[in-house]
Amino acid sequence: MFQRAALVSLFLGVALAGPASAQISLRWKFQEGDIFWIEEKITAKTDVTANGDKFTDEQTQYRLSKFEVKNSTADLMIIQQRIEVWQSKITGRPTGNEDDTERLEKLCKSIVFTMYMSPVGKITRYDGYDKFLANFAKEYPDDAKQFKALTGNDDEWLRGPLAQVFDVLAPESAKGLKKGQTWQRDSSVKLGPLGRFKLATTFTYVGKEGQRERVDTKGILT
Repeated sequence: MFQRAALVSLFLGVALAGPASAQISLRWKFQEGDIFWIEEKITAKTDVTANGDKFTDEQTQYRLSKFEVKNSTADLMIIQQRIEVWQSKITGRPTGNEDDTERLEKLCKSIVFTMYMSPVGKITRYDGYDKFLANFAKEYPDDAKQFKALTGNDDEWLRGPLAQVFDVLAPESAKGLKKGQTWQRDSSVKLGPLGRFKLATTFTYVGKEGQRERVDTKGILT
């Protein structure tokens, strides 16, 4: 069994849900033209025994994306993503270290990914992944086959991390939440050759901090 715990604080838009203001309505409140950045850092260590030899495989990824809100209405937000930096390294293997940074950044350089998102953060559509796979197959056909075998054709590999950032609100968030209220979200996470794991995330509405609202999250991967 593999477990991982994380604690993250997010800040969201707020609107009063009733005259007594005991409850508030939480939703993402991006405006057309807004620009923001998301930084992802992932480190995974795996102890491996093969043919009597033991070694530790360490994989690190760093991804920096720029986002621009192209459209924002009461029911839908359209946000474009450009991956500006994508570093991926593997160390500790007997066959030598690997660095895929140059090829990943090359594959993404010309692609604008687009996500369609509801006010409570549910990503209903994610465009651009098919172009990423096409570029991969064209530039590195042999590696593309291995990548496809590990990740499949779906866009979860890039869409999944974004869902963990934005899709954090309870369905009732738009109607009203009380301070201290909690809710849980279960999702499935692919970890390459390790297989698929369940991510159980508990969210807690902490309350107002300055001009923003705070939601804490704690996730367990099993």
